[in-house]
Amino acid sequence: MRAVGLFSVLTIVTLTGTATVSWAQTTEPDTREAAVEQAQSDKAKNLHPYIPGRAEKLITELSNAFVNTTTTWHPYFQNAYRGGGFALGAGYTKYVSPYNFVDVRGSYSVQRYKLAEAEFSAPRLFHRRGKLSVVGGWRDATQVGFYGLGSDTSLDSRTNYAFEQPYGGARLTFWPTRRLLMLRGGIDVSRWSLKDPIGRPLSVQAVYTPATLPGLGAVTTFRHTEGTVGIDTRLSDG
Repeated sequence: MRAVGLFSVLTIVTLTGTATVSWAQTTEPDTREAAVEQAQSDKAKNLHPYIPGRAEKLITELSNAFVNTTTTWHPYFQNAYRGGGFALGAGYTKYVSPYNFVDVRGSYSVQRYKLAEAEFSAPRLFHRRGKLSVVGGWRDATQVGFYGLGSDTSLDSRTNYAFEQPYGGARLTFWPTRRLLMLRGGIDVSRWSLKDPIGRPLSVQAVYTPATLPGLGAVTTFRHTEGTVGIDTRLSDG
């Protein structure tokens, strides 16, 4: 009887352990799809916002500064006039509507050339049929090279002149049917005021006179208008 009782107890323990192991095994996923779902569920418990590293932050800032046009502050390397050398400046962009913006910028070069400019741009006028750009500014060129008139001049005959120039202009581009036919009109106005240059070589005023160099010492205003009719087969502008 004792042997029978002990056998019964061992049988019960063995069956209980087998049932426990069998129940635990049934909780494991039976298919690959179930395994993926379980892995995603476990991963969801530890989700947190992505934190970029230092290198990624730096690359993003450089990309926004040099590529993306929606950045408020941006670098500006445009020189006021040829011969000014390397120019360094900055600009500030302000959107006045979802597409229209005003950009104010300026630069200063190693030759002390100065440029200040403001532009209003409306790239989607007339239900995306038109594009308008209005620009106004001022430039100061301090030592522009002049080599004389005619085709027999040489580098040894260089003199310098300087000028200030306020200017303004506007251009409107219009696609009546949004494609193919393109119409454009524009106007520019600028005033040139000569002044004494800085640095070497000699100034134009020291070598020439109004008789030998017509226009020397004059303040001249230029007006330039343009009109264009074209066929544009591009799928999109730019």
